[in-house]
Amino acid sequence: MSAQSWPMPYNASGRRYGGPERALLAEVLARSTLTRWGGVMVDQLEEEWCGRSGAGHAIATSSGTTALHTALASLDLMQVN
Repeated sequence: MSAQSWPMPYNASGRRYGGPERALLAEVLARSTLTRWGGVMVDQLEEEWCGRSGAGHAIATSSGTTALHTALASLDLMQVN
């Protein structure tokens, strides 16, 4: 699967938020969970992210800080002898 272009605020051809996004939000809220555990949307997000970006793996995080922590942890910089 090839990488797709991302919608941007300055790109009139890119869609921002509409009916499909509201429907997905309502589905998430109806499940009563906003985390990976008990839900399916986080896994779906990661799969779609890989498809759009061409990446082999993706890990959803709750913030930029946890994204940086996750990225640093994946580098395994703390090697103990």
